Amino acid sequence: MIDNPRFLILPWIEIPNLGSHILAIVRRRLPTDWTERYNITPVLIETFVETPRYTGAVYRASG
Repeated sequence: MIDNPRFLILPWIEIPNLGSHILAIVRRRLPTDWTERYNITPVLIETFVETPRYTGAVYRASG
């Protein structure tokens, strides 16, 4: 299991759907990178969303 503790796009960066696009790419690439680097293939990626402050929409949109 791999933890994604923080994901931040600074407020002045205004590119539509940037967050979900980056997360989708990272999620697809992460198992291969970890296998090459650590010789371990992760099967689960987890993250926590502070729901009083954020909706988690970027994570849902990334798949």
